Amino acid sequence: MDDSCAYVIAMFLNPAIRLSWIRRHWEPNYVARAITNIKNTMQKYHNRLQGQTQQPTPGTATSQQQRKSWHDLAGQYGLEDMLDVSSASSALGQGVEEQFELYDNGPLSPRGTDLVGFWGLSEETHPVLYTMALDYLPIQASSVPSERVFSSSAETDTKRRNRIHPVLMEALQMLKFSLKQQRLNFTEGWAVTEQELEYYADDDEDSADLLGKLTSDIAEGGIDIDEVIHVVGQDDED
Repeated sequence: MDDSCAYVIAMFLNPAIRLSWIRRHWEPNYVARAITNIKNTMQKYHNRLQGQTQQPTPGTATSQQQRKSWHDLAGQYGLEDMLDVSSASSALGQGVEEQFELYDNGPLSPRGTDLVGFWGLSEETHPVLYTMALDYLPIQASSVPSERVFSSSAETDTKRRNRIHPVLMEALQMLKFSLKQQRLNFTEGWAVTEQELEYYADDDEDSADLLGKLTSDIAEGGIDIDEVIHVVGQDDED
C-alpha cells in the first residue's frame, strides 16, 4: 500500500470484499488512508468521464450533419442505444462521495461472484468504478506466470536460434503450452491395447489371445521361447 494504491483499489472493486477486510484487519489510520486513495482515484476517473460525455452545442450545419452521420452509422449496426448517454450522465452527475457511499454501503456479493459479470451489469449504476475496474482488475497479483513465459521462451529462442520470426515464435510457444497441458498428444493410438492383442478367426468364434497363440506355435514347432528372446536381443544389439 505504501508504494501503490492498486492493491487497495483491486480489493475495493471486488464486490464480495469491498472495504470489509481492510476495516477488519487494518489499523484506523491505514483505513482512512486507503479510503482517501480510493476517492482521489475516483475523482480522476470522474473528471475524465465528464470530459468524454460533454456534448458540444451544435451551432453550425457541419456539426449537425456530423451528428446525423453518427446516428445513421449506429442505426446500420443496431447501436442506437450507445449514443444515448442520458443514463450515464445522470449517474455521473453524482459526486464522488455519493458514488463511493452507494457502492460501499451496498450488500456484499456472495463469495465466488463473477467480477466480469458483476461490473458488466454495473456500468450504468457505477460508471466511475466500472471504468476503474477495467484498468485495475486485469492487473496480475503475481508475476510468476509472466516469468514462466519468459523462461519458456528462452528455451526456444536460443543463441543458435535467434532469428525466429515473431509469428513462428508465438506458434512454437503455444504448441509447447498445449503439449504441457496435455491438450495435444501425438502418440495417442500408438500403444497397443489389450483388445488389439486379441484376434477373431471367424465371426462366430470367441476372441483368442494373439500372444498366447504365437508362443504356443513356437513351442509346437520345437523352438524354445528362450532361444527366440536371445535371438531378438542379439538383433537389438546389432
